[in-house]
Amino acid sequence: MGHKEADAYARGRGRLEALRRYEILDTEAEEAFDRLVRLAAQICGAPSSTITLVDEERQWFKARLRVDLAETGLDESFCKFAICGTEVMEVPDARSDERFADYPNVVGEPKIRFYAGAPLVTPEGHRLGTICVFDTESRAELSAKQRRALSDLAGVVVDELELRRARRELMEKVDREQGLKEALLERQERLDLALEASNLGLWEWVPGGETLWINERGAEQLGVVPGELSVAAFIGRFVESSRGELDRIFGALLEDQRCARLGILQVDRGDEASCDLRWVVVYAARGSESSRDHVIGTLQDITEARNGQLEMEKLERLAAVGTMAAGVGHEINNPLAYILASMEFVQGMLGPLCESGAAQVSLARTDVAEALSAINDAHEGALRMRDIVRELRILARDPKRDQPAEPVAIDESLNLALRMARIHLRGMGRMELERASSRQVLATRSGLTQVLLNLLLNAVHAVTQKDDEQRGRVVVRTLDREDQVIIEIEDNGVGIARENLPRVFDPFFTTKGPDEGTGLGLSTSVRLVEQFGGRLELSSEEGEGTLVRLTLPAVALASTSGANKASSETALHRVLVVDDEVRLGKMFVRLLRDQAEVVSVEGVEKAWEALDSGDFDVIFCDLHLPLVSGATFYRELSRERPELARRVVFMTGGLYSDEARELVASSDNVVLYKPFDLAALRKALASALARAKD
Repeated sequence: MGHKEADAYARGRGRLEALRRYEILDTEAEEAFDRLVRLAAQICGAPSSTITLVDEERQWFKARLRVDLAETGLDESFCKFAICGTEVMEVPDARSDERFADYPNVVGEPKIRFYAGAPLVTPEGHRLGTICVFDTESRAELSAKQRRALSDLAGVVVDELELRRARRELMEKVDREQGLKEALLERQERLDLALEASNLGLWEWVPGGETLWINERGAEQLGVVPGELSVAAFIGRFVESSRGELDRIFGALLEDQRCARLGILQVDRGDEASCDLRWVVVYAARGSESSRDHVIGTLQDITEARNGQLEMEKLERLAAVGTMAAGVGHEINNPLAYILASMEFVQGMLGPLCESGAAQVSLARTDVAEALSAINDAHEGALRMRDIVRELRILARDPKRDQPAEPVAIDESLNLALRMARIHLRGMGRMELERASSRQVLATRSGLTQVLLNLLLNAVHAVTQKDDEQRGRVVVRTLDREDQVIIEIEDNGVGIARENLPRVFDPFFTTKGPDEGTGLGLSTSVRLVEQFGGRLELSSEEGEGTLVRLTLPAVALASTSGANKASSETALHRVLVVDDEVRLGKMFVRLLRDQAEVVSVEGVEKAWEALDSGDFDVIFCDLHLPLVSGATFYRELSRERPELARRVVFMTGGLYSDEARELVASSDNVVLYKPFDLAALRKALASALARAKD
């Protein structure tokens, strides 16, 4: 084998990669290797010895005995030939071997004559270098014993290299694990800080277990002691309506679902200092394959945020009422004007006749007709005023006190919203209604009215802001689509910029000026619509206009086959009216003269006197009486005369106090809202009489 073949093997890619994996080249001297070259020289009776590693362009000495150089080039290497075989290579006299005769280290110093080297063979079969001995004197070949010993020393060198690599890899692994440990500790510290900063409660549970662990913040939210807590006690802290959801989450986790997130649940902490229920979001996640028997969950108290949102929504609703103030004044002033004129006309006609002192008076038929016409006009105007006040009260109603969702005819809410929105469009555009549906939807009238008014006011604002000659136009369409009712509101106003479309339903986002909106109208509308089981969609093009589509689930029209029939009873009922307005009592006497004997008193004290003098079939009581309120009277009546409490009809012009709101919400008594007409009064009387018989 010549130099070309030896150089080719020395520069083989696989061998060089194996050499570099040991990371041994150019390292400091190590006694373990130095000891082996001393032993090799002694065994072979040679003055010099090295452990040589053959690199791509050089040979480097990891250990050397009586050798000054740390490395030499491959052009004067004996070892590059030794690694081409697997046995010990010997050169008795380099001057006589044509491969080495002209080497500088043979011709010149140190004048090498004898060489013997055993290859360093790795477990994978790569030959990295040699452990060799050499002498400046030519000599006979090594004995078999010496050759075997030199080969054994080569094996020891490889073992030492393997040990060194294993030790290095172990240290690297230890360093990596230490680094990972420190990183995990740092991450855990950050997570702990994040958990503390987030104010989240934390709980842990082993699926199937009867107990769980809860941290201090979570325990505070539930009103329990931190630490171990039974699952039953955990669920028991939530109100009855929320426990089904909790049963579902624990069931889902047992069925190997990774995550389970609940909606907003109510917690009863049993805290006497604060009887209000708390609102908590519950979330849980089960471990992956390596930790499937472990569940971690969080609790987030959002009571303040939820209450704040409800207050802001209430302000938004009241702001909508406020924007109607000027227009409502106009709407009321018109009927009020002809009410006053009609009454003055009738007074002027009847007054002189009554003042004449005659026992009997007469009117011409034409005068009677005109008087009746004036009274009818006044009555129609009063009804208009009553409807306006009633509609404003519906819009301003606190959603927390609303009745549950019920079938609502969309015409009722839509007509109110249209009436109020048109006030702001006069002279600046027109509003068109294309009605193709009169079905009912499941909603609350106040909530549906608020949604429609929000959408209509946005459309009105958009068309009034457009600065061109095109007349503003708002089109409202209603239509049926299978089991849904769709309401579309389309305008040709300024439209919405493309970049703002993704944010239109975000709370507090608005393109209006700071004094023109709160940015809660659409977000509140979306929440209400989703609460009704519907959806709200919006499309818009800047400069062209906007289309909003409201889709709600339709319900069947209520059957009228079981409508109440007029009572055939002719006996007069006894009715007690408790109100501080004397004229209202007189009105009851007039309107119910063919149905009831009416006793009217001005306060609670006189009401008790009337009750002591006889029984009454129905009691109409105003909730906002001076001195002693109607609510207080009702509670006292419930204690003293419980059989009469069911016969009470609450009268009110609006639930202005917490006491009144709580009473109406907690009882099932009939409520008669002022102002009312004869039909509403008779309906309330009939309902109260029916309750008295139950």
